[in-house]
Amino acid sequence: MLADARRSTDDPAHLDWVRRVYDGEVVADTEAPHLESLLVQRLDRLEAALVDHDWLVGGRYSIADLSVAPRVQMYPMVQLPLEPARHPRVCDWLARLAARPSFRQSEVVPPD
Repeated sequence: MLADARRSTDDPAHLDWVRRVYDGEVVADTEAPHLESLLVQRLDRLEAALVDHDWLVGGRYSIADLSVAPRVQMYPMVQLPLEPARHPRVCDWLARLAARPSFRQSEVVPPD
């Protein structure tokens, strides 16, 4: 899986994520706080990007919102809850996305 990812990106954070999640590398307890702080920093940057904006790029919903949202939605799955008190704009942004019928439909996986 890592080889496939390297063909499409050279982003160290993305490659590290692929290595850890898809290739099954376990995060050491000593490393977990550092990785958590990196994810929180990303939420902080998203929060700042949403000041005076409803969407990530320009004034309209775009592919940027659609591509970033699933990564943010995964944070609770890695034990990093989204805290409305710290990141209210991010939480509002996710709610706006969830209200869009096309976004809701994209999250539905039909049964086999």
